[in-house]
Amino acid sequence: MRRQEFLVLVFVFPHYRCIALSSSANQQAPTICRIAYLRTLTIIYNDRLTIMKKLILLTIMIIGVNLLQAQITQAEYDQLQQSNMGNDKDKALAQVITMEKKYPNDPAVLFHRGYYHYNFEGDDNKALGYFSNAIKLNNDFVMAYLMRSKILAKKGIYAKAVDDISVAIKFNPTSADLISERASWYFSLQQYEQSLADFLQVIKLDPARSVAYYDGANTYKRLNKKTEAEQLLQSAFLQSLDNKTSMYCFYGRYLLSENRFKEASEQYRKASAISVSQWGASEYNDAGISFFRSDDIQQAVLFLEKAITAEPGNINYILNRADVAIDVKEWQTVISLAKSALAINLKHPKANMMMAVGLTESGDVANGKLYETKAKQYEAEQNQ
Repeated sequence: MRRQEFLVLVFVFPHYRCIALSSSANQQAPTICRIAYLRTLTIIYNDRLTIMKKLILLTIMIIGVNLLQAQITQAEYDQLQQSNMGNDKDKALAQVITMEKKYPNDPAVLFHRGYYHYNFEGDDNKALGYFSNAIKLNNDFVMAYLMRSKILAKKGIYAKAVDDISVAIKFNPTSADLISERASWYFSLQQYEQSLADFLQVIKLDPARSVAYYDGANTYKRLNKKTEAEQLLQSAFLQSLDNKTSMYCFYGRYLLSENRFKEASEQYRKASAISVSQWGASEYNDAGISFFRSDDIQQAVLFLEKAITAEPGNINYILNRADVAIDVKEWQTVISLAKSALAINLKHPKANMMMAVGLTESGDVANGKLYETKAKQYEAEQNQ
């Protein structure tokens, strides 16, 4: 996923790659530098300047020329980028070290050193330091801001993440991906008005993006605008969506959160009638709950079983299936599901209570009482 992220960055910002490079990689920079060079020479040859001032200017000019010559070339940058996008960790590190020795203060090299730590080592702290240093050397380094924003958001530092990604958006104001990410961070900051504005902008830029309607509806809901939320969800079906099945699932999930179980189940029924090939465990689980709470036991069992198959280690899916078994008084099934849940977490209060119910209803009252005592004990410990 990390290499894919970087590929997206390169694709999104192809004409901003020069921002990552120092002036020698910018097509306009040599001309600008030549002009500055000639103007400096003109000033130096001005008889009105003292010898000391001329020496100072000449020194500055020489340093500037040396710095210009000590900047990464386009070919070297491409080679560095290619190695960081590959699968060979050792080769990528060797390439970064070589460039660091040659160009120790080049922002592009610092960025790729940071990206190496992010991509190959998963060391967000080291990556964060290098991205920050690259930005210090180049305040317009879009990709460094973007990558730093991702790490800050992972750490829960959403306000600073918003600041950084806003810089990236300034350079690419029509990127639905970037604006959607910022919207989610505004949401985490409980800045719902700003979040909503961004989600609506995402829909405007990419009307086929199903998830944006769901995110926007949830944001409307936080603003106590449930009518607008539902109108937004319904408006999605007027568009040529990227995935209509997903939109039915998103609508179903929203209705489920509102305890409108029958309506939610109808959305999942429509979605499953088209295709379930892209469903994950969460879609199966939500569909199962909506059918269960709508008294369609057969469909509830079908979808909850698929949720468990898709993600067998999720204790909540197992316990949701156990709820159905209790409802239809299938006590051996309850015991079996409780055993599976306890194998995942021996101290889970609900799993112990499920076992207590299954055993008690099967006639094993003594052991049922033991599990009930454990359930109450573990619940009390967790609530301390």
